Amino acid sequence: MANPKKKITHSRKGNRYSKVKLAFVRNFGGLVRCAHCNKLIRSHHVCMYCGYYDGKLIVKQEEKKKASA
Repeated sequence: MANPKKKITHSRKGNRYSKVKLAFVRNFGGLVRCAHCNKLIRSHHVCMYCGYYDGKLIVKQEEKKKASA
């Protein structure tokens, strides 16, 4: 069975766990303001409030209301 040759220091262990924590935070992406309605949304996603993405209307509000009802 494989055994470690040397002790893993606290700093090495902390480095490893900090990278895991950063990856976890990055998966959720940053929040940005929608250019159209100025509400907080996930970056690179269509705004769920107004339906705009990159200044263009992607999802009409009527379609969204019908789908949720």
